[in-house]
Amino acid sequence: MQLLILKLLLKTDAKPIKKAGPHKNQNKETISILKDVGFDLLLLANNHIFDYGYEGLKSTLEECDRVSLKTIGANLHYTKIYEPFIIDIEGTIFGFINASEAQFGASIMDYNESGYAWINHSRINNLVIQLKQEIRLIL
Repeated sequence: MQLLILKLLLKTDAKPIKKAGPHKNQNKETISILKDVGFDLLLLANNHIFDYGYEGLKSTLEECDRVSLKTIGANLHYTKIYEPFIIDIEGTIFGFINASEAQFGASIMDYNESGYAWINHSRINNLVIQLKQEIRLIL
């Protein structure tokens, strides 16, 4: 399994959010290329994933889904934002959690509909405790 931690957000027609820093994005083809070279999982929780708001995140997730590239750490639905990725590799079960510092799009409150996982949310602590009982290695 090859993992990629990348500030990946697709270029989109969506308007950038208002903020002081730069708005980052990637070409749509980037996701297909990553899949073609062997990546299996993208870790999307980062401080630029919401630079183009809900529509930017939606476009990114749709393209990942189209090429069957798994993602964690960001989602359009709160119930999936903090969902871990668990995989059995040759008999060893690995659990992956992805979260980032609080910036635009961080799902800090339980009522945030979409966004990315915030590293200091209590759900992260609870998730680590839960996963430690079920799996051998948490990344």
